[in-house]
Parts: sequence; C-alpha cells; structure tokens
Amino acid sequence: MARANRQTHCGLSSEIALVLVQVVTDLSAWPWPNERSVITIGAYDGVHLGHQAVIGQVRERAARVGAKSVVVTFDRHPASVVRPDAAPRLLTNTAQKLELLAATGVDAVVVLSFTPEQSKEIPSDFVQRVIVDGLRASTVIVGSDFHFGHMRQGNVTLLREMAQHAGDVLFSGGAGDGDLRSVERMNSFFTNINDNLGRISSATQTRPGGTLMGLKQTPVVAGKVWNEMMKLPTVEDRLKVLRDPVRRAELLEEGNRKGTWYDAAKIFPLGLDELPNYNVDNPKSVAVLAAEAGVTPVELIVDRLLQSEGRELYNAWFFNRNTESMEVFLQLDAVVPGLGDAGAHAGQICDADSPTFYLSYWYRDRKAVTLEKAIHQLTAKPAAVLGLVDRGTLKVGAFADINVFDPEKLQTEYPEYVYDFPGEKGRFRIKARGYAATIVNGEVVTDQGEHTGHRPGRVLREFAR
Repeated sequence: MARANRQTHCGLSSEIALVLVQVVTDLSAWPWPNERSVITIGAYDGVHLGHQAVIGQVRERAARVGAKSVVVTFDRHPASVVRPDAAPRLLTNTAQKLELLAATGVDAVVVLSFTPEQSKEIPSDFVQRVIVDGLRASTVIVGSDFHFGHMRQGNVTLLREMAQHAGDVLFSGGAGDGDLRSVERMNSFFTNINDNLGRISSATQTRPGGTLMGLKQTPVVAGKVWNEMMKLPTVEDRLKVLRDPVRRAELLEEGNRKGTWYDAAKIFPLGLDELPNYNVDNPKSVAVLAAEAGVTPVELIVDRLLQSEGRELYNAWFFNRNTESMEVFLQLDAVVPGLGDAGAHAGQICDADSPTFYLSYWYRDRKAVTLEKAIHQLTAKPAAVLGLVDRGTLKVGAFADINVFDPEKLQTEYPEYVYDFPGEKGRFRIKARGYAATIVNGEVVTDQGEHTGHRPGRVLREFAR
C-alpha cells in the first residue's frame, strides 16, 4: 500500500503513516471550498464486504453529481465510551482502518474525536455540526438501522426530516424604493439567518424592472375599451384602432379617466431606437415625460405607440427602483445577481439579459465591480448557492461551460415578442451582442452570435444540495 507523508492529527498517533487518502480531523473550516460531499457515517471496523458495498454507493453517487466521496468515522468505537463493558472487540486499529478505507477509492476520510462530552451531543446538533456545517453534504448514505447522538436517539427518520430543511433558501428580493438604510436592514436579516439558523440567499434583478407592456401583450392603459382592442389578433389591427380618430378618442377618454395599468411615475419607455434604454441613469418616467410635453400620460403613450408603429415597450419598475441602493445591494454576500422568474411570466417579464446587463453596465459603464468579481458573481456564486458543484468554475473534471466575450461590445438588444409556445402563445426573448462564442460541455454552441446546431446541454433534474 502506497503511503503519504507522515502527519499528526487530533486523536491519531504521530507514528501513523497515512495512506493516499485525505484525512480530515478538523471541521471548523470547510475542507473543500465550492464543493459538496456525499458521505457515509459509521465505525467501519474491519471494512468488510458490507461496508465496501455502502462505500461503493457513496463513490457512485459522488461521481454522478460531481461531489467528494467521504467516509465519516471515529477515532475509537463509540461503544467504548458509552458502554465500555459491552464494547465489541475491534478487528483493526485506526491506522489499519485508514489503509482499508483508502483501498476503497474514497476521496477522503473524516475522523471524529468521540469523547464522553461528544457522546452527550443531541442528534440534531450532530447533524448541523458535522453533516450540514462541516461537510455540506448533499447526500448521506447509511443503513436502515443507523443510530447516532445522545443515547442513540438519532435515526434515519430524523436525518430525512432534517434534510427537508437543509440546503440553501433562495428567494427573490431587491432594493425597492428604499435608501441605504433599507439595504442595511436586509443585510442584517441575511446575516442573522446565515450566522444562526441556516443558509439564505436572495436573487435579484441586475436592473430596475418588472412587467414589459405594449401593443403585443399587456396593455399599458387599463380599461374595457383598451382590453377589447388588445383582443384583436395582430399589432397592425390594434394600430388601425389607434389611428382611427373616433376610436382613439374613446381610448383616450377611458384611459385618462382610469389611468395607466401601473403608476405612470414608475413606468419607463424603452425608447424608439434600435437598442433599449432602461433609463437607469436618467429615470424619466412616463409621468415626467408627459408633464414636460404638456400632455397626459395616456396621450403620451398613444403618441409614442403610433410613432414607433407599435414597437415601443414600457417597463414597469416593480423591483430595484432605487439604483443607488441597488448598487450596494448587489454587493451583499447573500445576494446573487440574476432573476429569470422561472418562466412563470414569460409573456410579461424577461430577464434573460441579466448577465449581459450586469457586465456591460455595472462593470463596464458604472465600474461598480471588478471584472473578476462580476464573473464570480455570475458563475461560481450562483452555482454554489444551487449546489451545482461541477459548474461555475474552470477546473479539471468540471463541465466546460464557457462564454467568450468582449466587455466593450456587450449590449442587450431590444426585447422581442415571439409566438413559439404551444398553442401559438407568446413570450419575450432578448438577444445580446458581444459574445464571440458560447461553449457547453466543451462544444461550441454559438459562434459570433449564430447557433452552430450543436445541443450538448441537458436539463438538470437532480443536483447536489
């Protein structure tokens, strides 16, 4: 058996020559940054065929999800502490056990010190200390008769119940209208939970935003007459109504009476140019523009829709309306930039451009973050939150998912409304400029913005958490 360098560990003799397997005795720091683990726990005296079968399952599972395969054992048999008169006679000492465990091909062995004090640890505290905080385990593989903790009160049922509440909590949040004090309160909220109770992260949009409105989907103006117009099959049909003096007068009367669908002071036109203007640095709302033009917000909207041939969209700012606070909010440790809405409102909201906007605006234009941090925020950080241990970093063994881009050329394009859902239902999509290539699992899928026809990606239905 090949051996590694001599090391001295807590509870292990300095004379033990360690085999080629990582041995961990201190869980006060996470042993494997940015990686999860698949573990099994037990005395593992003798490492017999039954033990080897369990460890084989650990290795197989770990390889499938890209995690560390780990055996958690003890520096002595627990029974020697809690029931010394009835403790079994051991087949192997610690050094022999480590050699046998190394021969199984496991990545690491965690040797826990089992003292009279540790024997009194309640099961839930053991799970939190070792499995959750210490090893960030995605999976625990043990036998159905597995027991642990004070007086063997912990069992498989408790592990299963705690697993339902383990892992990261991810929710959508933002800076809203609040000043920096609101961001400070949010940060205090995150810190309190992460320091005491568990792990929580907030996904946030990289720009102010919310529902996109226009002549193709959600009407900007509320009312029965407007809703009837929007039932017409095409944008051109709706434009004919707007161009008709009689019908336009009806729309204006109702619109001025009922108002815009959302507060006009929080609705921002994306502009009449080829590229969208999200108004982050010059937030002139529909209300402000209407006042400057001496017209009502509804009159302004109708005029602009006619001018743009129905193309212009209007962005209702639900989230991150205070851009100064937003800049600070994006830098919080518990915040992950990017919010896709999980497809729930694909015909109203589209944030597919979140990474591009983050890089082009917050890094390049505003210089709020370094390029290195911006890339980390968009790759390794969300991967870690989601438990995607084999993605988010460039390393041997990870999936080769890479974007090659020129920061100076990055630009989000104008949102486009397409009808490619089942039943010819519509949705938004947004393209981006500045990407030389997109590589998925080592294959080029886009070249200078054009799809190559390769589809090496897959839907992730299971991943480490």
